[in-house]
Amino acid sequence: MDTHDSARQQAQAYLGSAIAHARESGGRRLPAVRSLAAGAGVSLVTMLRAVAQARRQGLLTSRPGQGTLLRGTVASPAAPALPAGRERWSRVVDALRKDMLNGCWSPGTPLPLAKELAERYGVCRVTLAKALRSLAAGRLVHLRRRRYHVRALDVAPGATVTLVLPAADRAGTPMLFDWSRDALRTLETECGTRGLGLSVFTFDSTAGQLIERDGTRRSPADVRVLAGALGSMLWVIGMATSDAIAGLAAGLLRHGKPVAVWEMVDERMVPESLARAPGIRVFSTASGRSAGRAVGTMLLELGHRAIAYVSGLHSYAWSQQRLTGLCQAFAQAGVTDGVSAFLTTEAWNPDRAVILAGRPDLLRAEHRVRRALETAGRHDAAARSIAGLLDDDLEGLVLRMANARAYEPLYRRALARRDVTAWVLPNDEAAINALGYLRGARVKVPQEISVVGFDDQVGSSFANLATCNFNTPALARAMLAHVTGARLPVGGRGKLIEFDPVIVRRGSVGPARSMSAR
Repeated sequence: MDTHDSARQQAQAYLGSAIAHARESGGRRLPAVRSLAAGAGVSLVTMLRAVAQARRQGLLTSRPGQGTLLRGTVASPAAPALPAGRERWSRVVDALRKDMLNGCWSPGTPLPLAKELAERYGVCRVTLAKALRSLAAGRLVHLRRRRYHVRALDVAPGATVTLVLPAADRAGTPMLFDWSRDALRTLETECGTRGLGLSVFTFDSTAGQLIERDGTRRSPADVRVLAGALGSMLWVIGMATSDAIAGLAAGLLRHGKPVAVWEMVDERMVPESLARAPGIRVFSTASGRSAGRAVGTMLLELGHRAIAYVSGLHSYAWSQQRLTGLCQAFAQAGVTDGVSAFLTTEAWNPDRAVILAGRPDLLRAEHRVRRALETAGRHDAAARSIAGLLDDDLEGLVLRMANARAYEPLYRRALARRDVTAWVLPNDEAAINALGYLRGARVKVPQEISVVGFDDQVGSSFANLATCNFNTPALARAMLAHVTGARLPVGGRGKLIEFDPVIVRRGSVGPARSMSAR
């Protein structure tokens, strides 16, 4: 994901949060666009584009002399008014903590002006001032030049932190997806900015060993590995068993340093005994219910009252949770029978050779590219990189072809529902397949049917697909804060820290249209 895409998503996330707060507080007017841009940490042009897109999607309207206003509301129960007295500013503290945790304001940046914050949270300036003083007492913000700033990480340059990634194979190749690569890039940037060293290992869960970049294998309890590290970050997606996770984290904890655990698929894989251990915090971006509720709320705001959830992966818990979240959003809005499910639990494991055998054009293309790479030189680094990308692309193509075959019966059944105005798919690959199917069936997207997926990977932007994505930049910063001893903007004593998903709005989603033309 390039810098432009990151800034655009940051502006969209901040704008979505501002819209949600305006609705909860019963207000209609948003802060000035210049203030929104400053709060999101993006340029004025980027925020203007985000506001224009929200206006095209029917979420906002602009009136001369009145600024930017909300257009319409979801038919859901009204948010309760903030209670009076201390509880009132305490609610503002919780809202500020949540927004800080989810990356609305980066460490070291100023908060918006008091007037804008008061409008954002629907309180008077006296109540806001009490909330800000409470955050300052908790060392989460500090006052500088009559303006509150988010407190930056205070670490000595030259210190190091450790990151442990799951291994995809016995050789120690890191298991990385697009969203985890985003988190890794954020960590590298944050460490570079603060002069921190980042030591990266992979973990072979079968052998129970840490693997350094040079291939050296060590025990997690080896003090030489982490002797100078402030703390360790552990990503546990793909670990074979909870025992492997527990053994690794127990080895890391022997050093007496804080450990941050990120379970990218299902936080329930982290053993409860480990989650309660002193020095460990568990971070989650993958709550299927939260993501499902976010997508359902967005579709309701756009006027969709009948949607289809089409999943060929329903044997997985995360697919089931996302359907539950969609149903919860529609039930809360008072829309009964608004979600129709078209499901199968049949898993597919495509044989690459069999599928390619039926596509001689792909075989010829693969042969030509590989011959060209051999001519360029077997030992050329660029040629080897291209060869690796070719392998990844062909594997992805095979998977997409298999997915399309498995989903086609579900697509036909969903398309037969004339009242449905939006399709939700369990991930971005399936949603891209659905876009191709609908266009092949001469269904206009999003004029007749909107399409939304989950997990925003590289292909989503090229396909102009709207998705619900992990908030990995905010998660990476929070994990780094934990292992360096900084205070986290979380209330209560819960061990699990969950991040709100980020809706990435693109051209595949729009306001609900009448289906009479179909």
